[in-house]
Amino acid sequence: MQLNLNSKTCVEFHIRHRSILFFKTTMKSKWIWVIVFSQIIFCPKSFSQIYCLPKNISKSDAAHFADSIRLKNKFKSIGLPDIESSIIVAFNQYPEFKQSQFIFHPRKINFTMSCRPTFASIFRKPAKRKYVITMNKSEKKAGLVATQLSTNAQIGVFGHEMSHAVRFSHQSSFRICWESLRYLFPKFRRQYEIETDKMAIARGFGWQILEFDEFVATNPKVPKKYLEKKRKFYLNADEIKRLIKCK
Repeated sequence: MQLNLNSKTCVEFHIRHRSILFFKTTMKSKWIWVIVFSQIIFCPKSFSQIYCLPKNISKSDAAHFADSIRLKNKFKSIGLPDIESSIIVAFNQYPEFKQSQFIFHPRKINFTMSCRPTFASIFRKPAKRKYVITMNKSEKKAGLVATQLSTNAQIGVFGHEMSHAVRFSHQSSFRICWESLRYLFPKFRRQYEIETDKMAIARGFGWQILEFDEFVATNPKVPKKYLEKKRKFYLNADEIKRLIKCK
């Protein structure tokens, strides 16, 4: 199966060392997208013209798409072979990050993944910010490891984290710091993560986020503490399905 993305988008990757990814996106499309941050949060239907990903993207589907990117752009491996194809598919949905730097940092952490600006770049202009995507690398921790997930679910998780980056790219330094403090409070954290889920679904990751949610809910190897956190702070399966249907 070939991914039908309905957009002539090519992505060029360059590697500095194993954990740092530079990418440049060139979009040759007749559409010019103007994104207003308030619309991203409150009006997910405003993204209805952005293509949705297929319902199920297998490992071979993602690899085929990644190979086409490599051939077109002389792609160099980023040193993460088990998830590289999923990263390419997810990042392809975010052409606005034309010359952004993303650092992939595997660590032993009690969550699956997170995305945030580097501390120094918080105080730069939004267009010049650098981002760190921290990923759990230990199955002994409460967080899941990306390689435990299907390719489809991996894409959903990366899509969610990239939506965090979209939010940061529209915020002032003060706003980022202020929301980081508010994130410590459960009520705001739930609102924040649900808005991010909605942003990712609006970008076409609905089925992928649903598959991740179903994996967490049904897999007996998922730690109970992680399952409780997922239910507390993120959209549930019924809510995700309703948003997919609205699109």
